[in-house]
Amino acid sequence: MKSSSPAKIILLGEHAAVYGNPVIAATVNLRTYIDVKKRTDTKFFITENKNTEIFDGINSNKFIGKFPVVAEGVRKVENYINQKSGLDIEISSQIPIGKGLGSSASLGAALCLATAEELGHNLTIKEVANLSWNIENVVHKKSSGVDPFTVSYGGIIKYTKGNAEKIKIDENLDVAIADTGISMNTGKVVMGVFGLKERNEKIFDEWLKTMKIIVEDGINFLKNKDYENFADLMNINHGMLNAVGVSSIELENVVFELRKFYKGAKLCGKGQGGIAIGLKKIKDTDKSDSNLNFISAKICNEGVRIEE
Repeated sequence: MKSSSPAKIILLGEHAAVYGNPVIAATVNLRTYIDVKKRTDTKFFITENKNTEIFDGINSNKFIGKFPVVAEGVRKVENYINQKSGLDIEISSQIPIGKGLGSSASLGAALCLATAEELGHNLTIKEVANLSWNIENVVHKKSSGVDPFTVSYGGIIKYTKGNAEKIKIDENLDVAIADTGISMNTGKVVMGVFGLKERNEKIFDEWLKTMKIIVEDGINFLKNKDYENFADLMNINHGMLNAVGVSSIELENVVFELRKFYKGAKLCGKGQGGIAIGLKKIKDTDKSDSNLNFISAKICNEGVRIEE
C-alpha cells in the first residue's frame, strides 16, 4: 500500500499551540511517500534513499534508534488495530529534515495510513491525525498536535487542542519559504520555552493572550482577503516569538532580508534555525538582490492520501 503526506508551515501562532492556543497552519506541496508491504515473517525491511536495513522486530533497539518515527508509528498502528506483521517499508521524502516543515509528522501520517491499509483497516483522517500526534509526543517529548493534524487534513487550517477547522480562501496565498541552513531539535526548543514559562508564569500568560488575539484577527483577515493586515500580524508574531527565545541571529537576518521583498515575514515552526516565511510580495526577488536560500513550494489543499 502506498501513501503520501505533505509538509506544513505555520502562518501564525507557533509555540503558543503547545499550551492550547489556536494556530493557523497550511500544507505545502512537498511530500513524504511511503510504500508498505506485508511480510510472512516478523522482520522489518526499511528502505530509505535506496539503502535497506533489516530489523528482527519492532522492539529492536537498533530499529528504534535509527528510525524512531517508523518504529513508534508501526507500534501505535499495531496496538490500535490489534494486528501485527513484519513489513517491508520504503520511504522517499521531498521534505528537508529539521527545518520546521513537519517532516516527522508527514512521515508519521503517511506511515499510519499505509500500514493500516496494508493490514486491511481503513482509518479516518481524524484517526490518522491522532495516531500521528501520539507518535510526535513520544519522539519530540511534547507536541501541540498542529503538525500531524495539518498534514493529515491539508489546506489552510485553524488548529486548536486536537481539532482542525479548514479556512476557505478564494485566492492562493503567495508564500515564500527561506532556509537558514540550520537544523534544530524540536523537543529541545519546545522544552526551552516551557522552562521560560515556568520561571515567568504571569508574563507568559499575557504572552499567550496576545498570541491568541493575533491568530483570531488573522483568521478574520484571511477570510476577508485582507493580506496587508495579515502580513502586519506576521511581523508582530515574529517579535513575540523572538521574545520567548526561539529566534536566532541567522533567523533575524533571513527575516529582515525577506522584508525587503515581502510585507510580512516571520520565523516558521520551532525556530532557532530552520525556515522563515514571507507573505504579500512588495517587489520581485532577484538573485543579485538577495542571498536568500529559497525552498520552492506552494500552499496546497491536499493532506494525507493513498497513492495509486
